Amino acid sequence: IAFLTAVQNPPYRWYWLLVAGFLTGLSALIRPASLLLPATWMLAWLWIHRSELFSRQAGNVLWQCFTISTLTGLSMLATILPWSIRNFEVTGHFVLVASEGGITFLSGHNERAIEDEYSLDGPLFDQLKSEHLDEIALDKRAFELGLKFIRENPAFEVRLLIHKTINFFKDDVSGITYNILSAIRTLPKWFNFFMKGIAQIYYMLIMVLALSWPFTRQYPKEPWYIVLIVFLAYWTSIHLAFYGKDRFRIPMMPMLIPFASITILALWDRRNTIIKLRR
Repeated sequence: IAFLTAVQNPPYRWYWLLVAGFLTGLSALIRPASLLLPATWMLAWLWIHRSELFSRQAGNVLWQCFTISTLTGLSMLATILPWSIRNFEVTGHFVLVASEGGITFLSGHNERAIEDEYSLDGPLFDQLKSEHLDEIALDKRAFELGLKFIRENPAFEVRLLIHKTINFFKDDVSGITYNILSAIRTLPKWFNFFMKGIAQIYYMLIMVLALSWPFTRQYPKEPWYIVLIVFLAYWTSIHLAFYGKDRFRIPMMPMLIPFASITILALWDRRNTIIKLRR
C-alpha cells in the first residue's frame, strides 16, 4: 500500500518509498521471502511503462525505475542492517537475515518431500548430519544437496511442484488451526469445525471471484493491479521453490480481495442491465 501510494500519480512521493522499504525490511526480518520484493516492484514499474521504453521517454522511465528501486532498497537494507551486524558479531560471517534458508530449501527438495512437506529426515539429512558442519557451512551445504537432488530427479520434481501447488492453494484452514491451537483443549469440538468451515467458505469465495476477474474484462484505469499481480506471482513462486505450505499464502489474501471486488461489481452491473432489459 505504501509503495502504491508513492507511485500512484506524479509527482512521486519519495518519503512513501522510504516507508515501503522500511516496512519491507521489517517483513523480511520475519519472513526472508520478502527480500526480493523491491525487485518485483521494479519489474511491475517497467511493465506498466513498457510502451514508453521504445520511445524518447525511455531514459526518463529507466531513471525513475532506478530511483524508485534504489530508495526502496536502501530503506529496506537500512532496516535490516542492525540485525546483519548482529549476525556477523555472532557467527563471524555475513548473514543478511537468517542462515536456515538452506535447510528449508532441502526440506522441500528431497525424496520424502511429497509425503511430508517439511521433512527433516531421510538419506540427505543423514548425510548432512554426518558431516558435522557449523551453522553457516551447513546452510550452504544444504543448498548444494537440494540443487543436486533437483538436477538428478527432474521427473520427481515435476510431481513435487504439482503437489506443492495443490497444497499451497487447496484450503484455508491452517490460519484457524494455528490461531486456536493453544486454546483447542478448552473449545468445543463443534466450534473448531464451525470456524474452519467459515474460513474455508470465505477462502473459496475470494478465490473463485478473484480468478473470475479476467473474464469480466473490467480493467482499472490506474495500473495498480499490475503491482498486485506481480506480488502474487512472486509470493507463489518463492514459496513453491522451498516448500508449499498453505499458511504462507496468508499475505496474498488482501491482494486477491480487490480483484474479487471488481468481479462482484461487474456481476452487479450485469444484474442491473438484465433487470432494465426485462422492464
